[in-house]
Amino acid sequence: MRPRSLLVALSFSGVTCEATRSKRVEAVAERTYFYVGGHYENVTQVLRETLFFIVLSSRNPQPRFGLSEVLTGQVYVEKLAPLKQTKKTSSIPPITARVGLPTSSIKATLSTSPISLSAAIFTASEKTSPLQWPQASLHTQWPGTGLAGDPIFDAFYRSQVQLQLDAYISDANNKAADIPLLDSIGPCILITHSQAGPHGWVAADARPDLVKGVVSIEPEGPPFVNASALTSPTRVYGITRLPLEFDPPVKDPVQDLKTMVFPSTAQGLLNCTRQAEPAKKLVNLAKVPVALVTGEASYHAPYDYCTVGFLKQAGVGVEHFDLGARGIHGNGHFSFIEKNNLQIASLIAKWLRKIERAEEGSL
Repeated sequence: MRPRSLLVALSFSGVTCEATRSKRVEAVAERTYFYVGGHYENVTQVLRETLFFIVLSSRNPQPRFGLSEVLTGQVYVEKLAPLKQTKKTSSIPPITARVGLPTSSIKATLSTSPISLSAAIFTASEKTSPLQWPQASLHTQWPGTGLAGDPIFDAFYRSQVQLQLDAYISDANNKAADIPLLDSIGPCILITHSQAGPHGWVAADARPDLVKGVVSIEPEGPPFVNASALTSPTRVYGITRLPLEFDPPVKDPVQDLKTMVFPSTAQGLLNCTRQAEPAKKLVNLAKVPVALVTGEASYHAPYDYCTVGFLKQAGVGVEHFDLGARGIHGNGHFSFIEKNNLQIASLIAKWLRKIERAEEGSL
């Protein structure tokens, strides 16, 4: 049986919820790999910025598998695209030592999030005093204590990779790799998470004929402003730092994208910064259906609705999977590896089938 669709996962980081060494056996029908992108530099005679991909084709998901195994188990093919400029090492200073510095002073610097921040933001937000955001107390789905010393947290933290502190460098490097990837593999559906959110928007904007859908799990946000110390600098094009195709065109985002603040629509939600009317339209992204997924207890819960509003205002067809409102409760930022991840995978799989049927009907 041939794969129905191709999924490209642009991940925040490699993650695992195995307490020690994994004992599970995946039914992988095929595993291959390849490289895309890169450019030669005459001075050093090396090829820079090449991205490595693992291709999995699986047909037998088993209970408690993660999102990728479930979706590949439904006869999809997935390409795992690690974020550019990450590095597995513990010798780099924590991100809190550099947060708030101007971009020029953090150029080409890699960093990681400290244990305390990972627990407070990702795995044990309900145990932080005071709570960092109103919905943090609702977090119940992390499999373990979420604190250092718990074997599941320790395995999770070991899997974390450092990130490039200059977001413009990271964005540009990912674009340089993602576009050749799309040109190489052809029509696909992108699945992004967190920091990779803007990379997915940029890729879909550049290749709307190849990207048949985007599943964005808590993408970096909210539009235009920052609501978390984990995101800097702001996204001057609303949802990205790199240019997007607007109509009327945007040459200078500061001058051409006029914004205004919209009051929050409910208690526990932040105010939203969106375009002032008449809003410019995202003419390329408007061709790509989008599903945006938000965990009930995540730090994204107060503001992901702002990203949804920005996309809708710009003409993008987006469906917001607010998990709590859909009866899936207790999830944080890494919902796809939490205890109820199969429920979430099922929700995404249904959306993928809907997109697939729409695509087949247009042929």
